[in-house]
Formats: sequence, C-alpha cells, structure tokens
Amino acid sequence: MKKLFVILLCLGIISGIIFFALEISHNYLSSQVIYGKDIPEFNTSLHEVANLIQNNSSKLEVRSHTELTVYPSHEKGLKLYGKKVLVVRNVGESDISRLALMYPEGVIFDGGVTLDSVTAKGCRLETSIALMPQAKALILVLKIPKDKTGTITIGYHANITRFELFTSYVEMKRSWNIFRTTYDGSELSLSSLWLLKELGTFESWESQIHLNIPESWVSVVIDEGREGFWKIIQKESTKERNVLVYKSKNSRNPLIISGNFSFVYKDLSGVKIEVYQARKSREDLLPVASKVSKILEAYSTILGSYPYSSLKIFYLKSLSIKVGYEFPQGVVLIHPERNETLLLAHEIAHSWFGDYASFGRMDETLANYAALAYTNISRETIDEVEHSPLINSSHTLAQVYGGDIYNPRVEGIVYYKGAFVFRSLQFVLGNETFFKGLRELLNECCNKECNLTDVQNAFEKVSNQNLDWFFKEWFYSAKVPDYEVENLSIKQKGGYLNFEIVDRNNFKIPLEVEVITQNEKLVKKVWVDGEAEVEFKLKEKPVKIILDPNEWMVNENKEYNVNGIGIVVE
Repeated sequence: MKKLFVILLCLGIISGIIFFALEISHNYLSSQVIYGKDIPEFNTSLHEVANLIQNNSSKLEVRSHTELTVYPSHEKGLKLYGKKVLVVRNVGESDISRLALMYPEGVIFDGGVTLDSVTAKGCRLETSIALMPQAKALILVLKIPKDKTGTITIGYHANITRFELFTSYVEMKRSWNIFRTTYDGSELSLSSLWLLKELGTFESWESQIHLNIPESWVSVVIDEGREGFWKIIQKESTKERNVLVYKSKNSRNPLIISGNFSFVYKDLSGVKIEVYQARKSREDLLPVASKVSKILEAYSTILGSYPYSSLKIFYLKSLSIKVGYEFPQGVVLIHPERNETLLLAHEIAHSWFGDYASFGRMDETLANYAALAYTNISRETIDEVEHSPLINSSHTLAQVYGGDIYNPRVEGIVYYKGAFVFRSLQFVLGNETFFKGLRELLNECCNKECNLTDVQNAFEKVSNQNLDWFFKEWFYSAKVPDYEVENLSIKQKGGYLNFEIVDRNNFKIPLEVEVITQNEKLVKKVWVDGEAEVEFKLKEKPVKIILDPNEWMVNENKEYNVNGIGIVVE
C-alpha cells in the first residue's frame, strides 16, 4: 500500500510539472494583443528613454520588417498605413529585454502616427508610451526565454499633412536636420520615425522596408545620417501600384524619398546615371544628365572608374538648406535652386572621397579640390580666398581635421584653403605623379577611414620623395608664404634682370615667376627656400614682375613698385 502511494505521488508530481510546462508553453505560443488606445502614457525626455534602453543587460538578435502603403492626395495630404514586424531572439542570460520604437507626434492638425494594435507571439509584453517634446516612443518590455524567438507586430496609420514638420531621430539627437517638409504634393520625405524607429543595442540587426506606392511614383531609401546603405532587392509593378523592397544590415536611420518625379536615364561605360526632379519635364533634365556624364568622365580619368553601378541625382525642394548632400553608394541630393556645376561636381566627388574611401573632415577638402579642378578654378575664386580671413587663421589644417572646431571661418579652411594646398602639391609633384597619388590613396583607404599621415605616406610612395617638409609647412602651420622682391637690378649690358625673392614666413616651395615687357612674357620656376636669387635675360626693360601668376598656392597678395617696375604677388 505504501509503495502504491509513493508511485501515485510521483505520478502526481510529474503530471503537475508537465501541466505547468504546458501552461508556460501555451502562454508563450498564444497571441497577446494590446490595443493602442489601451496603452498607458507618461511624460519623459529622449535622454531618459535612451538611458532606459541602454541600461539593458539583455542581448537580442533583431530582424525588422516594415510594410508601408502610401495613398497621396494633393488636396488633403497623404495617408500612410504601416505594419512593423520584429522577430527577436534572446541570446543573453536574462529573460527580460527592453526596446523602444520611436514615432512622430502629431504637430499640425491630425498629423503624426496612431498606433492601432500590438501583437506578441512567442513572448509576453508590457507596453507603455513615452511622450517627448518632438516624438513618442512605444516602450516594449519583453519576457522571452533564453535562445527562444518571439514575434511582435505593430499596426499603425498616419495622416501626413502637406506641411507636417519634419522630425527624425538624427535631428533630435544632433539638433540639426537637412530636410524641411514631409509632403508637399509631389515629393515625399519620410524619416525613420515614420517607420517606427528601433532604439536599442542589439547583438545583430537587419531590416527590410516593403514600400507600396502609386504606379507613377519612384523611390530611393538612404540613411539620414549617411552611416549605412539600403539595397533594393525586389520590384513589382501593376497598373496602379509599385511595390519596392529594400534591405540593410548597417543602416539604422532609413529615410524614404519618394514621389511623382520626372526622370532620365543615361548609361556611361556601365554606370547608370539617373536624374530625378518633381514638377519638371524629361527634356528639362536631359542637360543635367549630360553634365553629370561629363563630370564622371573627367573624374574617372584622374581618380579611377566610378566605384558604383549607378549614380542617382535627386533635386529636392524639401532640403532645408539650399545646398547638396551625397549619400553612400551613389545618391546625391541637391536643392533645385542650387544647380551650379561646382556644387554638383563636389557632391559627385564624395562618391570617391567620403564613401568609397573616408578621410574624416578631409573628405570635404578632397571633394572640393576635385570639383575646383574640374571647373577650372577661376582667378576670382582664388583671389577671394586669398583676401579672406582664411589665410590669417590661428587654426592649422591638421588641427581642423583632427578636432571638433566648427565655425564659418574653419569651414572655409576645410573647403578652400585645404583644396588649394592639394593644388599646390599637384604643382610640386606634377600632374602624372599627383593623380597617381590620389589613386593610390583611394586604393589604400578603400572601406576605411584614413588620416593625414596616411595621405602623406601615399604621396611619398608614388613620388619616391620625402614630403615631410611640404606637409609640415602647409598642414601643420597656419601661415602662408609672404613674398617680397628685394635687391632688384637691371644690367643694361647683356639685358639681365636680377632680384631676390624673400619669403618672410620661410616656406620651401617651387614658385612660378613671370616677367612682362612691352613685347614679351617670360616664365620660369624657381625653388624658394626662404629666399631665392632670380635672373632673366631680357631684350627690353621689364614692366611688371608677377609671382605665382597661375595661382598655384595661397599666399599673401600684394602690389607695389620697385625702381618703376610693378611687383604683383598673386
């Protein structure tokens, strides 16, 4: 009897364990549905939300899939229907995990995102909504066993007014934003917040965007912070709708640009050039495509082949500042009112300097050098820089490249003085060696960030020269050459003109010297190492002596007379 009791007791315990396990399993396998109207809200800040998520000991692998369907109306704005699916796997020790999904708050009329429902399967959820000044965040507290996978689905919709204020996570974090509007009737800009942006630290992450737009619309997805790349992996078209699927493993701030754009295609040696602009005809865009083609041809000669299979140029009114921006893998955005060749050439050059290879703030210097070289930099531009405060700055290029110094004067140093310094290096090395150095630099720095030392090493390698003197003078000193002509004499017998060039800032650099008479112009290159003696044999008395006549370097400009001869330092 006692033996039977023990057997029954054991069976009861085993049955209880099995029942408890089945109950837990059922609890995780059954769907949990929470309606948006039932989710509690609380006031907080972005900083507090970020701390809540970052102070999270759990480890998650996350796959994100967002479906967006867009229905535009020129009179009433735009309706957006979204479904966000998160497949999460717990690869940590803790059963409790936290993440946040940020989305826009309605700013004007009935704009912003409305959450319809949150459904969980394979995990249990506690939800709340954090109210912040510029956005909201759906806080998800997940209970999910180790090595198990759960699925969270959020349904939502949005009414986007024609003048809805543009808000993004990048804007909130950095306090700046390059986009002005969300929808203006022809072009649409949707930041990552409209896709319910994931906020958290994950062991691994990848995402897909499934975009359903009108048949006449085109689209591109970029990373708003220029920190990743979205690849289109699928296209489907019907008579009424286009369905486009994008994928990324390195972009956490997707930005969708879409709309009723006119566009033209042009093929250049296997590179597909695409130009888009709303409210323009195809014929209006053909000259732009031709201009882009010429820029690519010129750059390919000196920098090597264009690094990507396509180059997309979007002219967008929704840009907040009337300038241009380049994004990874060949996407350029330009404000329609800034259609000058220099800006277009600068942004295209970033495909090499800043995307294919990276040099920090020196990206802007190198891109501007390429653009100025392509457009045959004007004497007026050089004179404007030389007469500006740039040449008397207290900051060296090395300090600016390596530091966190930001003001208008410093930006001018980066864009223009730095570009002219590379132009001076071109003069020192000669075109063939200099352009070979640029290609070596791109090759060595592909897919990584290089610094000023790497740049010096690349040019020394191809030139087989020690260029320490050049880099110390031009990159590690804030000074520029300050030339004076002294001890000028003319020997009538034999017609010799002799003078000394003295550089008060003691640079070592080759210098072009031009002597002009009534009937001829003579030019020679001399090395000035603090000073140099110069001699010309002339047929008649000189009228003018010009130092640096072709503006190969930034220096102190001046004009004066010596013994009745005009002296000009360009």
